[in-house]
Amino acid sequence: MFKSGFIYSQRIAYGEILLELDLLEDAIAKFETSLIRMPNRPRSLLGLARAYERTGNAEGAATQYRKLSEIWDGRESLTGLQEARQYLQ
Repeated sequence: MFKSGFIYSQRIAYGEILLELDLLEDAIAKFETSLIRMPNRPRSLLGLARAYERTGNAEGAATQYRKLSEIWDGRESLTGLQEARQYLQ
C-alpha cells in the first residue's frame, strides 16, 4: 500500500514540475493518469484545473475546480480551495 502511494505522489509531483515548465499538455496527461488511478485526489484536481486554465480550457478548469471545492468544502484555510472559489466566481 505504501508503495502505491509513493508512485502516485511521484506522478503528481512530475505533473506539477511540467506545469511549472509550461509543458501544459504533458502536465495534463500526468494529472489525468493520476485521477484515473486515484479519482478525486485533491492535488491532481488542482494541478489539472491549473493546467486547463492555462491552456484556455475554461470549462475543463471549472469542472476540476468544482470537484476540488466539493472535496475541500469547510477547509477554508487551504489556498487551493480559495483559488478554486475565486476562479468559479
